[in-house]
Order: sequence, then C-alpha cells, then structure tokens
Amino acid sequence: MVGTGSRLFFAYAVLAFLGAAVYGLASGGDVVGVISLGYKGGVGEHFGYAVLTLLGTTSLVLGLFTVALRDADPDATAALQAGDALPEVAAPTSASPWPLVGAFGLVVTALGLVVGSGLFALGLVLLAVTAVEWAVQVWADRATGDPEVNQAIRNRLMAPVEIPVGAVLVILFVVLGVSRVLLAVSPIAAVVIASAAATLIVVGAVVVFIRPQHSRALATAFLLMGALAVIGGGIAGVAAGERDFHEEPAPEAGQ
Repeated sequence: MVGTGSRLFFAYAVLAFLGAAVYGLASGGDVVGVISLGYKGGVGEHFGYAVLTLLGTTSLVLGLFTVALRDADPDATAALQAGDALPEVAAPTSASPWPLVGAFGLVVTALGLVVGSGLFALGLVLLAVTAVEWAVQVWADRATGDPEVNQAIRNRLMAPVEIPVGAVLVILFVVLGVSRVLLAVSPIAAVVIASAAATLIVVGAVVVFIRPQHSRALATAFLLMGALAVIGGGIAGVAAGERDFHEEPAPEAGQ
C-alpha cells in the first residue's frame, strides 16, 4: 500500500532526480553522464549534482521505508484489528524546530548568492535536510496515539542517518566559517579567537551536562548562538579578505 507519506517522499525523489538532471545538463554535462550518474560521461558541476542526487536517493529510501511500515495508516491498522473503530490519533503537541531551521537555511542560501558558492551550497543542504526531517516528523507525530511511541518510531528511522550526517555537516559548517575568520585576522588575534571558541564550547558542554533537565533547550540555544556567530564571523572574514602571508626566502646553497 502506498500511503500519503510514501507518495510525498516519492514526489520528493522525482523532483530531486529531475532537478539533478536539469542542473547537470545546464552546467555542462551530457545526457549519458547524467543518466549513468557519471559512470559514462560528464555530469556538469559535481557538487550541486551530487547534492540533488543524494536528496533524491534519500527520499526514495524513506518512501520505501514508509511503504514497508504501511505508512502508519489508521485504515491499514484497523484492518488488522478486531472491530470497525479506527485508532485515535492525538494531535502533536511538541514544538518542531524545523520551521526555524528552514528559515535559517533560506537566509544562508540568500547570503551565499552574495558571499560565495560554499555558503550557497550549505544553504541548499540545510533546506534539503529540513524538507526530509520535517516530513518525517509530521509522519511520526501521527503514527500512533502515544507521543512517546511516535518519538521512538521517528528516532529508530532517522537516528542512524541523521547522527553521522549531522556530525559531518556541523564539522564542515564550523570549519568553513571559523577558517574565514582566522585567515582574515592577525596571527595573535587568530590564536585568541580559537582559544575563546574552544573555551566556550567546553563551558557550554559542562553547563548542558550539569543541568540534564534542561539539556535539550540549553543545547539548542547554544547551537543557535554558535551558528549565528559562525555565519556572522564567516561573512565578516570573507568581506575583509585573507591577510598577507609573508614566506621566508629559502636559504641559498652553501649558506
């Protein structure tokens, strides 16, 4: 049975694969290369093509998962139970961070059009992640009538994917933003900024650890403040440009 959630993921997959094909052809790729994922022929600009292809593949896999799980459809669940009553599904009450993350991705994408291609690509990745995560969250919130069970279903489906992918994205984001700052300031200022950033990270981790009852809210606040600081510093660093690096002349032979 192909339910509503499955059709949504399959639609994402079709749009992403079509977008990858159009992007690849528009950026200099050929038809055979785009269809064969670069096995025979060129795909155009590699990074954008890879991001769209990865989005399509992820959406296709999630669509197949939701088909296998019967899309948590109440009609399908009732067919397996005695009686004609459909199971009650409560409306979700937990706040979702994905509208805020999606708005953040739009801001990063818009800034990338001015600042550079790296920031633009990062914004596209954030928007793709938001689309997938938000869709899964909405599906999981209506899977059963128990919010704790819904959260467990969502974590079982997404945690194996989002933990490693999220770690890689955070590392790339921090490296890209902080490196722009450190390359723009003097060597002494670079040491001070790097030391201060490391100290703040350690202090934030300690605060989250000693207040476990507020750990989720504190971690979210620290991450948002850190992300804003990295973006602001990265933009300022790109605007200022890299400092001059003076290389010592190599000693002449015989000296």
